[in-house]
Amino acid sequence: MEIIERIILVGAIQGFFLSFFIMVKKNMNFHRLFAFILFLITLAFSIAYLQIVLDVNSFPFLIKLNLLFPLAFIPLLIVFLKKITGTFQKNQPLNFLFFLPLLLFLGYNLPFYFANNEIKIDYFLRFEMGNKASISEILEDVLIEFTLCLFSIWAVIEAKSYAKRIDDVFSNHTKTKIGWINFLSFSMFTLTFFAFVLSLIPLFLDQVPLEFHFITAIGSTLIVYYIAYFFLINPDALKDISDNLRHTFEMIETEAGKQVKKQEDLNAEIEHKILQVLEHQKLYQNPELTIGELSEKSGIPVYLTSKIINQNLKTNFYTLVNRYRLQQVKKELMLYPKKTIIEIAYGAGFNSKTTFYEVFKKETGIAPSEFIQQNKSAN
Repeated sequence: MEIIERIILVGAIQGFFLSFFIMVKKNMNFHRLFAFILFLITLAFSIAYLQIVLDVNSFPFLIKLNLLFPLAFIPLLIVFLKKITGTFQKNQPLNFLFFLPLLLFLGYNLPFYFANNEIKIDYFLRFEMGNKASISEILEDVLIEFTLCLFSIWAVIEAKSYAKRIDDVFSNHTKTKIGWINFLSFSMFTLTFFAFVLSLIPLFLDQVPLEFHFITAIGSTLIVYYIAYFFLINPDALKDISDNLRHTFEMIETEAGKQVKKQEDLNAEIEHKILQVLEHQKLYQNPELTIGELSEKSGIPVYLTSKIINQNLKTNFYTLVNRYRLQQVKKELMLYPKKTIIEIAYGAGFNSKTTFYEVFKKETGIAPSEFIQQNKSAN
């Protein structure tokens, strides 16, 4: 047990120094999040160390406290990986769901954290010390470890995406400079999977060896050892690859935005041309007008004509053409009172009395005769 204590203690000291070094290093604002993640990891197994060396009867507030940190730093690791791969989007609801398990766990255990010391110590003796815990305590631990395992799988996927994007951008790059991302994510998965399996053991055995509970703490400590050594020999590992990658994809996104803007401008130009042909050539007066004829007259392909009408104008060909017909009808109803309503309707392009009345009533909410009376009264 003494050697375990020393390993965890040295790892904690290294972790705090390393997180501080990354946090204060200039021109590395983007990676302060990683420094915070490393700090939380270090804090988690520091509490585990304190639980070993301190008398829990004197410090009962430490009991069950370290369970909060993995629910925070593993989701943050996913956020970090999404940031360096360029897939992170601000204000996306999914980002907040990452921390839902943490909030649920915290809410569920608030009564425990504010409970008296006897309850906390009893939990420590029954669960942390390897004695038989209650089924609710066991299931709670299983659920937490299963959640962490799922998050770790997600982190592995994001790490693979990081490596792929680097291959898409750089013709040459040092594999060792990106290997630490894979190491971190796969190590987290290995530890969380082991912890998940370990959480299942109390369902079948009355007692779990105490040493098993410190394997994840030792594993986290070894991860810190590796990262500390890695940054000693690769001090720019956090900067040159990730920053260049992020800058490149920012340029790509900017160019993509420009292309979207160009496409929007082009669509606006096509829209204007379609409406100009329809209005100025009065194609709508042709009762047999089809979208194919409109496409031919405007010189715009049929699929693009249909797309512009549906997406840009937020309508369909039938409604668009009949709106132009109605505009002419309403104007001529006031200009030519001697003409019959149907005569005017047919002249505007309607070929059915029933269709005309349906369209007119739908668009105006009144019948043509009522429209005439209202406009006469207004004049």
